[in-house]
Amino acid sequence: MNYPYVCKACKNEWDVSKRLKDIDNIELCPICKEEGKRVLAAGYFTNEKVEDAEFCPALGQVVKSKKHRLQIAKDRGLEEVGNENVAAICDKRRAEIEAAQVKAYKDLATDRIVLGAR
Repeated sequence: MNYPYVCKACKNEWDVSKRLKDIDNIELCPICKEEGKRVLAAGYFTNEKVEDAEFCPALGQVVKSKKHRLQIAKDRGLEEVGNENVAAICDKRRAEIEAAQVKAYKDLATDRIVLGAR
């Protein structure tokens, strides 16, 4: 398994592959040969992975996950668009068109009644 280390003297960072039974062995910095300290990698105790982090151009910053991106957007008063259900959009638009057609038909019928009454 890989374990991250940092040098106490020069602050160099490197990874060491070793077995779990050898985890307590001292590791020397490959640059200055001073003793290194084992550190915990980001996301070691959480489900978040460093690889999942990405730059979001819409927010102008790095986000850790979809949940993190949505939280930032909510905090800024933004709403995500483009992920709507296509069927729902079509149904809504169809209802709007039908309502407009009914209104136009009623207006036309009202105009004919008014014109015929003169």
